[in-house]
Amino acid sequence: RLLRRIEAGDSAVLISTMGVAGDCGTDHPLPFFTGSWDDWARLIHTQSNYNEALRSRVVTRGPRCPVVSDYVNCMAGCMGVNNSELLPPFLPIQRGEELVFGVLVNRCVPNALFGAIPRAILHVPPEARHFDVDAAISYSGKFTAAETMAHLLEAEAVRGASRSARMQSMGNRLKELSDLSERDFAEYVTGLMRESLASLIQRLNATIHRPCQHPRFWLNDVLRIRDAHLAMYLNRDHSVPVDLEREFGTVGARSHLKALVAQFAALIQSWPALVEAAGVLDSKGTTMCSRPFE
Repeated sequence: RLLRRIEAGDSAVLISTMGVAGDCGTDHPLPFFTGSWDDWARLIHTQSNYNEALRSRVVTRGPRCPVVSDYVNCMAGCMGVNNSELLPPFLPIQRGEELVFGVLVNRCVPNALFGAIPRAILHVPPEARHFDVDAAISYSGKFTAAETMAHLLEAEAVRGASRSARMQSMGNRLKELSDLSERDFAEYVTGLMRESLASLIQRLNATIHRPCQHPRFWLNDVLRIRDAHLAMYLNRDHSVPVDLEREFGTVGARSHLKALVAQFAALIQSWPALVEAAGVLDSKGTTMCSRPFE
């Protein structure tokens, strides 16, 4: 895909990101368990190192050299966006909206490339933060609303040569999903998210069966996390995002997700026309909003 975009001759880096040093900005250390073996080799060198890694949210994360790719996972601690031409909208609510934005750019802008530079922005919250005990187990096999939306966007077929046409196509597909009965909607989303879970379980199994000596304290945790993922694969209704479930309960969370998909579909469909109208007003000198920084 990267080669196809480069060969087209009109590719451009539209999203540029930096790394982060300090608080990782996530609620659990699950990404540690699906990371590279080189990372793990450092974390499990001693049990004290390992225990501190599962407690501390402090990381240094970023590329070692400038990177250009067809997709880089967006985390908007420090992100540059080239919006000189039409780009899709952000998901207006929930955490992880930049993840959804990155997927939309990847799917709706045919020539989009992503960049990352070997610099990190310092993230030091005013209060000290730590992962909860067994946070990795608590979040195993569960997805947030933004993660679910990103998977829905990645799975849908998108057609059209232009950015606006592809946004219309994506919006239409999301609307079709939101028009399903609640039962059919739940079955579709759960099946889709189980595919992602299966991939995570395979990666955990590959790590477990790596031909080298594993510290017992680490192996026990990886096995517990793998089993927790498997239990959620078999038993959880993944049309119930974990963040919405905390606020609205099981039934309410599913209804809220379905409504969110419908409303975001309408926003994506309307976005090209909204941006065009805003450009017309701007050309006439009409102020769209206050500008407190000028």
